[in-house]
Amino acid sequence: MAEAFGVSQRVRTELVGTVSVGEYLLVHAGCAVEKVDADSAGESLELLAQVLAAGEERRDGND
Repeated sequence: MAEAFGVSQRVRTELVGTVSVGEYLLVHAGCAVEKVDADSAGESLELLAQVLAAGEERRDGND
């Protein structure tokens, strides 16, 4: 199982090998395609959080 922003999903890991709890993965269409180091994952998660927040503001009419 993988989790991001409170959403959990099953992820196939055949392409990346053994995965341990706490490791970060780049996932596309339910398949892990790459292991990602913690620093890069943190940067990506922060950018995604900003994009999601901007979308919520836009949806709520607070451009």
